[in-house]
Amino acid sequence: MNKNIEVEFRGPLTRKQFLVLKGYLHKNGKYLGNKSRLSLMYFRKNFPKNVNSIKNDPVDLRLRVTNGKSSMVMKYGRWGGTDTRKEFEFPFETNKFCEAVDFFKALGWSKAVVYATDAYVYQYKKIEFALIEIKNYGYNYEAEILTNNPRQIPRISKYIKNICTKLGLREYLPGEFEKQCNQINNVKTLQFDFNKIHFDSLESRFKKLFK
Repeated sequence: MNKNIEVEFRGPLTRKQFLVLKGYLHKNGKYLGNKSRLSLMYFRKNFPKNVNSIKNDPVDLRLRVTNGKSSMVMKYGRWGGTDTRKEFEFPFETNKFCEAVDFFKALGWSKAVVYATDAYVYQYKKIEFALIEIKNYGYNYEAEILTNNPRQIPRISKYIKNICTKLGLREYLPGEFEKQCNQINNVKTLQFDFNKIHFDSLESRFKKLFK
């Protein structure tokens, strides 16, 4: 059975913390690789000025291209600085990305905010750590373990939190993650309404990530 329940902790990093943690994990963990990613984070209706207005919507729908490979992703469940959600991912050929955008549009999903990120991924004490640079914004980390057994969630959550604490990492404070989302989501140049513009305008801006 596939493990599709994602138990995840997230928190902010300064550039100095990012570099120190990267060096430590490179020495003491297993380097899994780099993920250069473009994510289209979709919204049902309008671009929210405050993500708290959509917190009761469990559907988090995305299109991604990671290291030139594309996928449709849906995360389902409550979200915030610490998440326990189901994740469904469906790969497709990158030359069909425009078709995927049109498919979402036909289903009524036309508005997306674009995130460009660069992540270094490590395995450390059975936890997958991603050290992430959000282009033109800042740094954070994600620490996750996948499971298919809901009864394991409390134990896994406690374990991840304990390891993060030992590494000197903190979680997002209440409202801090939402503030980050709001700051990025409301950058007009990152908002794309595919009812009004064509996919070409996105592809031309981020063409390096589609190769």
